Amino acid sequence: MVPSVAKLTIGDVIVLFFSMEIFRVVLGDVPPGGIEGLWISDLSLKDKVKDDSYLWMRSAISRVQCALECTADTRCLSHFYRETSTTCIAQDTDLDSITVRNSSGYLAYGFLSSPGCRAPFVYNRAANLCFWFSDTKGNLTTAQQVCGSYGGSLVTIDTDAKRNAILTDPNFGKSPTGQSVPSYLVDGSDEGHEMDFRYKDGSPVPASFWLGSYPQNKTTENCIHLPTWSDGKLFHYDCDNSGYYFICQKP
Repeated sequence: MVPSVAKLTIGDVIVLFFSMEIFRVVLGDVPPGGIEGLWISDLSLKDKVKDDSYLWMRSAISRVQCALECTADTRCLSHFYRETSTTCIAQDTDLDSITVRNSSGYLAYGFLSSPGCRAPFVYNRAANLCFWFSDTKGNLTTAQQVCGSYGGSLVTIDTDAKRNAILTDPNFGKSPTGQSVPSYLVDGSDEGHEMDFRYKDGSPVPASFWLGSYPQNKTTENCIHLPTWSDGKLFHYDCDNSGYYFICQKP
Protein backbone atom coordinates (compact mmCIF):
# COMPACT_ATOMS: atom_id res chain seq x y z
CA MET A 1 0.00 0.00 0.00
CA VAL A 2 1.42 3.37 -1.03
CA PRO A 3 1.61 5.81 1.91
CA SER A 4 -0.40 8.99 1.48
CA VAL A 5 1.39 12.28 0.83
CA ALA A 6 0.24 15.30 2.83
CA LYS A 7 -0.90 18.21 0.72
CA LEU A 8 0.82 21.53 1.27
CA THR A 9 -1.40 24.53 1.81
CA ILE A 10 -0.50 28.02 0.62
CA GLY A 11 0.32 28.90 4.22
CA ASP A 12 2.75 25.97 4.42
CA VAL A 13 4.49 27.13 1.26
CA ILE A 14 4.86 30.67 2.59
CA VAL A 15 6.30 29.45 5.89
CA LEU A 16 8.71 27.16 4.04
CA PHE A 17 9.83 29.98 1.76
CA PHE A 18 10.62 32.36 4.61
CA SER A 19 12.34 29.58 6.54
CA MET A 20 14.63 29.02 3.57
CA GLU A 21 15.26 32.77 3.33
CA ILE A 22 16.31 32.87 6.99
CA PHE A 23 18.77 30.03 6.42
CA ARG A 24 20.06 31.80 3.30
CA VAL A 25 20.77 34.99 5.27
CA VAL A 26 22.26 33.26 8.32
CA LEU A 27 24.56 31.16 6.14
CA GLY A 28 25.88 34.34 4.56
CA ASP A 29 24.46 34.21 1.04
CA VAL A 30 24.07 37.99 1.08
CA PRO A 31 26.88 40.35 -0.02
CA PRO A 32 28.41 42.81 2.47
CA GLY A 33 26.06 45.72 3.08
CA GLY A 34 23.32 44.01 1.09
CA ILE A 35 20.86 42.97 3.80
CA GLU A 36 17.50 43.69 2.15
CA GLY A 37 19.32 46.35 0.11
CA LEU A 38 19.49 48.59 3.19
CA TRP A 39 23.23 48.83 3.85
CA ILE A 40 26.05 50.01 1.65
CA SER A 41 29.76 49.93 2.52
CA ASP A 42 31.80 53.14 2.53
CA LEU A 43 35.30 52.24 1.36
CA SER A 44 36.61 55.70 2.25
CA LEU A 45 36.19 54.69 5.91
CA LYS A 46 38.05 51.37 5.59
CA ASP A 47 40.27 50.67 8.64
CA LYS A 48 38.53 53.39 10.63
CA VAL A 49 35.98 53.42 13.43
CA LYS A 50 33.90 56.07 15.22
CA ASP A 51 35.99 58.14 17.58
CA ASP A 52 33.60 58.56 20.51
CA SER A 53 30.49 56.87 21.97
CA TYR A 54 28.36 54.29 20.17
CA LEU A 55 24.78 53.04 20.24
CA TRP A 56 25.76 49.48 21.12
CA MET A 57 28.54 46.96 20.51
CA ARG A 58 28.32 43.18 19.97
CA SER A 59 31.13 40.62 20.04
CA ALA A 60 31.35 37.14 18.51
CA ILE A 61 28.82 38.09 15.83
CA SER A 62 28.91 37.55 12.07
CA ARG A 63 28.86 40.37 9.53
CA VAL A 64 25.42 39.30 8.37
CA GLN A 65 24.04 39.13 11.91
CA CYS A 66 25.54 42.55 12.61
CA ALA A 67 23.61 44.00 9.67
CA LEU A 68 20.45 42.13 10.65
CA GLU A 69 20.53 43.46 14.21
CA CYS A 70 21.17 46.98 12.99
CA THR A 71 18.27 46.61 10.57
CA ALA A 72 15.99 45.54 13.43
CA ASP A 73 17.01 48.55 15.56
CA THR A 74 15.50 51.65 13.92
CA ARG A 75 17.90 53.84 15.92
CA CYS A 76 20.83 52.35 14.01
CA LEU A 77 21.83 54.56 11.08
CA SER A 78 25.30 53.12 10.48
CA HIS A 79 27.60 50.42 11.80
CA PHE A 80 31.23 49.29 11.76
CA TYR A 81 32.27 45.67 11.51
CA ARG A 82 35.65 43.97 11.94
CA GLU A 83 35.89 40.45 10.54
CA THR A 84 39.00 39.40 12.49
CA SER A 85 37.47 40.08 15.90
CA THR A 86 33.83 39.58 14.80
CA THR A 87 32.96 42.90 16.41
CA CYS A 88 29.89 44.96 15.49
CA ILE A 89 29.58 48.61 16.53
CA ALA A 90 26.23 50.32 15.88
CA GLN A 91 25.79 54.08 15.58
CA ASP A 92 22.74 56.34 15.78
CA THR A 93 24.33 58.88 13.42
CA ASP A 94 24.94 58.92 9.67
CA LEU A 95 28.42 58.24 8.33
CA ASP A 96 28.56 61.76 6.91
CA SER A 97 28.48 63.27 10.42
CA ILE A 98 30.77 60.78 12.18
CA THR A 99 34.27 61.61 13.45
CA VAL A 100 36.52 58.58 12.99
CA ARG A 101 39.93 57.34 14.07
CA ASN A 102 42.22 54.73 12.55
CA SER A 103 41.48 51.15 13.59
CA SER A 104 42.71 48.32 11.38
CA GLY A 105 40.20 45.84 10.02
CA TYR A 106 36.98 47.81 10.38
CA LEU A 107 34.64 48.56 7.49
CA ALA A 108 31.80 51.08 7.73
CA TYR A 109 28.24 50.51 6.52
CA GLY A 110 25.72 53.29 6.03
CA PHE A 111 21.96 53.02 5.84
CA LEU A 112 20.81 53.29 2.24
CA SER A 113 17.63 55.37 2.05
CA SER A 114 14.82 54.76 -0.38
CA PRO A 115 15.74 55.39 -4.05
CA GLY A 116 13.38 58.35 -4.25
CA CYS A 117 15.04 60.28 -1.40
CA ARG A 118 17.94 62.14 -2.91
CA ALA A 119 19.65 65.50 -2.29
CA PRO A 120 18.61 68.08 -1.33
CA PHE A 121 16.25 65.84 0.67
CA VAL A 122 17.55 63.80 3.60
CA TYR A 123 16.16 60.57 5.00
CA ASN A 124 15.47 59.84 8.66
CA ARG A 125 15.12 56.12 9.19
CA ALA A 126 13.43 56.20 12.61
CA ALA A 127 10.63 58.39 11.26
CA ASN A 128 10.67 56.93 7.74
CA LEU A 129 10.70 60.54 6.58
CA CYS A 130 12.33 62.07 3.51
CA PHE A 131 12.40 65.85 4.01
CA TRP A 132 14.12 69.09 3.06
CA PHE A 133 14.39 72.58 4.56
CA SER A 134 13.67 74.97 1.70
CA ASP A 135 16.37 77.32 0.43
CA THR A 136 13.86 80.04 -0.38
CA LYS A 137 11.03 81.79 1.46
CA GLY A 138 7.44 81.81 0.29
CA ASN A 139 3.77 81.85 1.15
CA LEU A 140 1.55 78.77 1.02
CA THR A 141 1.14 78.89 -2.77
CA THR A 142 4.88 79.22 -3.38
CA ALA A 143 5.69 76.47 -0.87
CA GLN A 144 3.26 74.07 -2.51
CA GLN A 145 4.71 74.84 -5.94
CA VAL A 146 8.32 74.37 -4.82
CA CYS A 147 7.62 71.14 -2.93
CA GLY A 148 5.55 69.90 -5.85
CA SER A 149 8.39 70.54 -8.28
CA TYR A 150 10.36 67.88 -6.38
CA GLY A 151 7.44 65.47 -6.41
CA GLY A 152 6.62 66.27 -2.79
CA SER A 153 4.44 68.40 -0.56
CA LEU A 154 4.63 70.34 2.70
CA VAL A 155 5.81 68.08 5.52
CA THR A 156 3.11 66.57 7.69
CA ILE A 157 4.16 66.56 11.33
CA ASP A 158 1.71 64.00 12.71
CA THR A 159 3.96 61.76 14.82
CA ASP A 160 6.57 62.30 17.52
CA ALA A 161 9.10 60.47 15.35
CA LYS A 162 8.67 62.92 12.48
CA ARG A 163 8.83 65.89 14.81
CA ASN A 164 12.00 64.57 16.44
CA ALA A 165 13.57 63.87 13.03
CA ILE A 166 13.14 67.51 12.07
CA LEU A 167 14.11 68.99 15.44
CA THR A 168 17.34 66.99 15.64
CA ASP A 169 18.48 67.63 12.08
CA PRO A 170 21.66 69.76 12.10
CA ASN A 171 20.12 72.20 9.60
CA PHE A 172 17.02 72.89 11.70
CA GLY A 173 16.71 76.57 12.51
CA LYS A 174 19.39 77.65 10.03
CA SER A 175 18.90 79.46 6.75
CA PRO A 176 21.08 78.65 3.70
CA THR A 177 23.22 81.67 4.66
CA GLY A 178 23.58 80.56 8.27
CA GLN A 179 21.09 83.01 9.77
CA SER A 180 18.55 81.87 12.36
CA VAL A 181 15.07 80.84 11.22
CA PRO A 182 12.19 81.67 13.61
CA SER A 183 9.70 79.18 12.19
CA TYR A 184 8.81 77.02 9.18
CA LEU A 185 5.59 76.71 7.22
CA VAL A 186 4.38 73.08 7.33
CA ASP A 187 1.29 71.08 6.33
CA GLY A 188 -2.06 71.79 7.96
CA SER A 189 -4.91 74.29 7.70
CA ASP A 190 -8.32 75.22 9.09
CA GLU A 191 -9.42 76.91 5.87
CA GLY A 192 -13.19 76.46 5.58
CA HIS A 193 -13.48 74.95 9.08
CA GLU A 194 -12.27 77.53 11.57
CA MET A 195 -10.39 76.16 14.63
CA ASP A 196 -10.50 72.64 13.18
CA PHE A 197 -6.98 72.24 11.81
CA ARG A 198 -6.41 69.24 9.58
CA TYR A 199 -3.57 67.77 7.54
CA LYS A 200 -3.77 67.35 3.79
CA ASP A 201 -5.09 63.80 4.24
CA GLY A 202 -8.03 65.13 6.28
CA SER A 203 -6.85 63.84 9.68
CA PRO A 204 -6.96 66.29 12.63
CA VAL A 205 -3.85 67.83 14.19
CA PRO A 206 -3.40 66.23 17.65
CA ALA A 207 -4.25 68.62 20.49
CA SER A 208 -0.96 67.76 22.22
CA PHE A 209 1.02 69.13 19.25
CA TRP A 210 -0.12 72.72 19.77
CA LEU A 211 1.81 75.46 21.54
CA GLY A 212 0.21 76.95 24.67
CA SER A 213 -3.25 78.37 23.96
CA TYR A 214 -3.25 77.39 20.28
CA PRO A 215 -5.24 76.92 18.15
CA GLN A 216 -6.87 80.32 18.45
CA ASN A 217 -9.89 81.80 16.68
CA LYS A 218 -8.01 83.99 14.20
CA THR A 219 -9.71 83.92 10.81
CA THR A 220 -6.66 85.29 8.95
CA GLU A 221 -4.22 82.71 10.34
CA ASN A 222 -5.08 79.45 8.63
CA CYS A 223 -1.65 77.86 8.10
CA ILE A 224 0.50 75.89 10.53
CA HIS A 225 4.05 76.88 11.48
CA LEU A 226 6.73 74.95 13.34
CA PRO A 227 8.71 77.41 15.50
CA THR A 228 12.38 76.75 16.19
CA TRP A 229 12.04 77.84 19.83
CA SER A 230 9.01 75.83 21.03
CA ASP A 231 10.33 72.26 21.47
CA GLY A 232 8.33 71.18 18.46
CA LYS A 233 4.99 72.71 19.44
CA LEU A 234 2.94 74.24 16.59
CA PHE A 235 1.15 77.54 16.08
CA HIS A 236 -0.76 79.05 13.14
CA TYR A 237 -0.10 82.08 10.98
CA ASP A 238 -1.14 83.95 7.84
CA CYS A 239 -0.95 81.71 4.73
CA ASP A 240 -0.16 84.71 2.52
CA ASN A 241 2.94 85.73 4.46
CA SER A 242 5.95 85.09 2.24
CA GLY A 243 8.66 85.86 4.80
CA TYR A 244 9.26 82.31 6.03
CA TYR A 245 11.04 79.16 4.94
CA PHE A 246 9.12 75.90 4.69
CA ILE A 247 9.74 72.16 4.92
CA CYS A 248 8.96 69.71 2.13
CA GLN A 249 8.60 65.94 2.24
CA LYS A 250 8.62 63.14 -0.34
CA PRO A 251 6.45 61.53 -1.43
